[in-house]
Amino acid sequence: MQATYLHFDTALLPGGWAANVQIRIAGGVIREIACGVQAVPGIERHAIGLPGMPNLHSHAFQRGFAGLAERRAHARDDFWTWRDIMYRFVDRISPDDLEAVAALAFMEMLEGGFTHVGEFHYLHRAQDGAFYDDPAAMAARIAAAAEISGIGLTLLPVFYAHSGFGGAPPQAGQKRFVSTPDEFARLVEGSIVAVAGLTNSRVGIAPHSLRAVTRRARDTVSALNDRVDSLDRASDRYVMQSTETVSFAPGSAVLSDDAKHMLDGLVSQSSNLDATVFEISAYADATGSAEYNKELTMRRAQAIATYLSSRNVPLRSIAPATGFGATDFVATNATPGGRALNRRAEVKMLMTRGPQ
Repeated sequence: MQATYLHFDTALLPGGWAANVQIRIAGGVIREIACGVQAVPGIERHAIGLPGMPNLHSHAFQRGFAGLAERRAHARDDFWTWRDIMYRFVDRISPDDLEAVAALAFMEMLEGGFTHVGEFHYLHRAQDGAFYDDPAAMAARIAAAAEISGIGLTLLPVFYAHSGFGGAPPQAGQKRFVSTPDEFARLVEGSIVAVAGLTNSRVGIAPHSLRAVTRRARDTVSALNDRVDSLDRASDRYVMQSTETVSFAPGSAVLSDDAKHMLDGLVSQSSNLDATVFEISAYADATGSAEYNKELTMRRAQAIATYLSSRNVPLRSIAPATGFGATDFVATNATPGGRALNRRAEVKMLMTRGPQ
């Protein structure tokens, strides 16, 4: 791997200022920092070296309408006029547009010395207001832009539900932003998958404001924090390899023969079970009490963990199995077919990353 060397007369390091600092870079990553090294002829030299700065609050898509709203057009213009322009712009953005605009914004940040960005991402839905087949499709475009540009990414999906205090219905211009708590939970999990292949990334959650989120919804969404932290820690070390959905009979935590066959196939995909982690999340339909469904889904998750262990998967390779009760529905509970789809467990197989 070809290396690039930079020499600084003085540089700010974690331990403070240091003199005659030489940095070796290979594969786009700093591999070595040496202090007290005299510069050799031909090496690129600079007087002062500083760590890259983080951009703590970005809405990358807004780079696309820069110049359209910075100046007042008439005396009545105000913040809300700016927002109207933003809404008109949002109506026209495709996934390809978002990726291109975000990549431009991120590259400009890098040129300005910002090496990591906190991206408050709230452009979730398609132009007609429907979710894409993948609820995190637009988040994946943000992740792609970060990969193209090379910037570090903290992806912060924004939960946005209302147009004003008291749970006011969203306006037409906000149709691409809004989600329910269950939809937002799926969006967050998809976002974690989207950034899993990036070398310097993580995911958080961002309720928009007291204006756009009721207290009850805020509390529901905030409960995702533990889930996000668990998956996000895993994304630092692992890459999503495969996922399967296991179905259950009503009120049952017993694995069917089809479910066992599916799990056998998942295990067979791993060439090294010691370098694999299986993550299990179980759910219920809306039949029964909250307490009953919580206990039922824990038994469903544990049944899968026990079966994986019987198939020679090391216990250390099975993440703590989690039952989420009657939440995160993927279909209506008004029909038998919908309830059958909601009685499920999602089993994700993650592989350890190779050398960075």
